[in-house]
Amino acid sequence: MTPPKSDPTIIVAARQAGSAHAFAPVIRALSMRGYCVAPLAFEAATGAWIADDIPYQAITEWAEAQHILDALESPIFLLTGTSRSPVEDERLWDWARRHGVPSLAFVDHWVNYWERFSSSPRIRFDCLPDRIAVIDTLAARRMVEAGCPKECLIVTGHPGFDALVQYCGQRDWALRQSLMPADCDGLILFVSEPHSVTYGNAIHQVLGYTEHEALDLLVQCLQTVGRDTGQRWCVLVKPHPVESPNAWPQRLEAYVGLSHVLCRMIQHGRVELALAADLVVGMTSLLLYEAWLCGRPVLSVQPRARMTSDLVDGHSIPVVRNDAELTSALMTGWRDEPLSAIPSAFG
Repeated sequence: MTPPKSDPTIIVAARQAGSAHAFAPVIRALSMRGYCVAPLAFEAATGAWIADDIPYQAITEWAEAQHILDALESPIFLLTGTSRSPVEDERLWDWARRHGVPSLAFVDHWVNYWERFSSSPRIRFDCLPDRIAVIDTLAARRMVEAGCPKECLIVTGHPGFDALVQYCGQRDWALRQSLMPADCDGLILFVSEPHSVTYGNAIHQVLGYTEHEALDLLVQCLQTVGRDTGQRWCVLVKPHPVESPNAWPQRLEAYVGLSHVLCRMIQHGRVELALAADLVVGMTSLLLYEAWLCGRPVLSVQPRARMTSDLVDGHSIPVVRNDAELTSALMTGWRDEPLSAIPSAFG
């Protein structure tokens, strides 16, 4: 709901699910401290705030956002996420600038550094808020290397990671039992990403693989391991919020009838799914990193990768790029072991 006009208000705007998840604990903390918060959710962010139980004002276009913003008599701060639509994001930052409201944009991932603040590849960092918050010093360094003015940057950590430390070493056995059929020996969570949407026809030239090829490789290697060990695996495929879930059931039909692998799609859940799974497999998803912070066994599958990833390469997450590496990892490298230390999110 839009807050009363007389209340000094902190505006929190999220265009993507990742930003929305990151801002949920911030919104709660601000509200507990007596601040009036106006959460604005663009379409891709709505599901995240529904899951996080954050009341919000739904936005489909800039005109709606502007109408709500203009109705606020005492806005004192603007916090936004970032996205691959920087020209649209700049509308928010420009509104704040014209109304004398300080603005801060949060970079919630180690990817697309200049793309979040540039109107084109030729003109970089021409769409800027007052300040930019990043997760760690690695992200700050990458932003500067990409051309971001150093004075704009603040290293804040990721608010969504604060609660993850409590889960280190924990398992959700009840959820695991409810998700895994009785005739399976292990539960694996595959975290998808919309690479095909992001890179289009250039995906193999730029990235080297698709999300579907990463899953194909996982299923192929699990089938091989299953033949050798006699085990059967249940693979839960979790689409990214940007992906169309309607496309996945048809793709999963290709795996029907495999003797050692059963694939199912799951749309809801996040960290709790990682705690239920015996292994979390992804590519460069933030959920893969969150599972790693929780102490869960993780693997990044990137067949024929042509790009590096700061999320995995910068944080010592195991990466496999072919069937031999993945089969070996599945056979030997991922079983649960007590963790002697919690991984650092801010190295």
